[in-house]
Amino acid sequence: MDYKDKILNSIIDKYIKSNNCNGTSVYLSKIEIENGFNIVNVLNNEVFFNENLEIIKNILIELINEEKIEVISSKYTDNPTIKLLPTFLSIDEQIQLINGDLHDIVLFPTKRVLSSKKISNEKKFTKMLKKGEHHLKIIYFDPTIVEEYVVNPKYIFKFDGIRGYILLSDEFINRQRDYEYIKDFGMAYFRKNGKFKRAIGVFLTDLNKLSVEDQMHWSKYMLNNQQEYTVHPNFVEQLLYGRWSNNTPIYQIMIEMRTEINNVVNTLKMPNFYKTNFDIYDENIFDFRTIFSPTKRNYDNFIMVLEKLFINDINKDFFTTKAFLFKKIENTKNDDGTEKASITLFSEWIDLNLSDNSDYKENVIKVLKDIRKKRQKPAHNLESNDYNEEYWSMQNEIIIKCFYALRMILIQFLEHPNCSYETKQYILNLDEITIV
Repeated sequence: MDYKDKILNSIIDKYIKSNNCNGTSVYLSKIEIENGFNIVNVLNNEVFFNENLEIIKNILIELINEEKIEVISSKYTDNPTIKLLPTFLSIDEQIQLINGDLHDIVLFPTKRVLSSKKISNEKKFTKMLKKGEHHLKIIYFDPTIVEEYVVNPKYIFKFDGIRGYILLSDEFINRQRDYEYIKDFGMAYFRKNGKFKRAIGVFLTDLNKLSVEDQMHWSKYMLNNQQEYTVHPNFVEQLLYGRWSNNTPIYQIMIEMRTEINNVVNTLKMPNFYKTNFDIYDENIFDFRTIFSPTKRNYDNFIMVLEKLFINDINKDFFTTKAFLFKKIENTKNDDGTEKASITLFSEWIDLNLSDNSDYKENVIKVLKDIRKKRQKPAHNLESNDYNEEYWSMQNEIIIKCFYALRMILIQFLEHPNCSYETKQYILNLDEITIV
């Protein structure tokens, strides 16, 4: 076997046999003055080269030109020992690196050369890495798989509308085997010819760490036509480039908006508009989130928590409090002596305090009544469940309407002449709201 084959085989062998598909680092030792040779050591291999440095470089250049190896340099990444992203350097640029300082470079077999290698591995996603895919390749899945962890109390599940993670609770970890841990997943979607679908995206490097059983399970939910799906750009910006966008998930914005409405009306010497302040991760509003599995039950659960948050939690004392430029409701009971509903009080309060209120009635009161109407049917009837991807679009439609209603309520109070409160600008900036 000549040196060219030894070099190529050592690079392939190191890549396939290492757990993380590591590249081969190349270092120069001190110059052997007495014989005029350099020693090039391909680390973590048994192959040692004692040849003229120019010959070694020429072999590497041949392998690059033949598209059998590729070069990653520490000049361009903090961790060149694994292929995080596809190599973006041209062949000429890689050759330039070979002709430079070999301390900076790591060598990898190309997908082309690995395609001819027989790799026996039961782990589907590990095999993808060993066939040359990059660690941060995003694999897209039917979001239904996430629902399994959402409803299973054995798992810790967190999701902010764009990004989440899945972790098995300590008490259920079986130390005898690997356990599921998806460090990060991102919301993804497919839009084509007016059709909308949700998906989730997971980095291949995280899937690689799953056990054989878990990889087999996840592979069943892997979507066809992977190239047609797009992960939310904020997910990539945060995790790949460390850039935090001001673009905030609509669900988080709406929870913050409730708090902001309370803060504003308090400066007007009025009681809270909403009785309770919530955090986006509050277990009591768990179903106020993106629906992963588009079933009627999930949609109905979402509608019910939507109604509780933005209608049922309205503080009736707000409408019976007088303040500067605000008249109060005198009668809070219906003709039959029962208490008026919060929407009824709100509507009457609008009539008392806003002279030109047609837009307000249309975009706020009507929307809230529509949510309550949608909530009443599942709350009072036994209904069968069904699976329909239209529930994704229906959820987006109602959440957008509710968002604009909430925004209109907030703006109305902010425009009061006695208002001294300055709200967070990103809450009102429509360019910084995201929905998938």
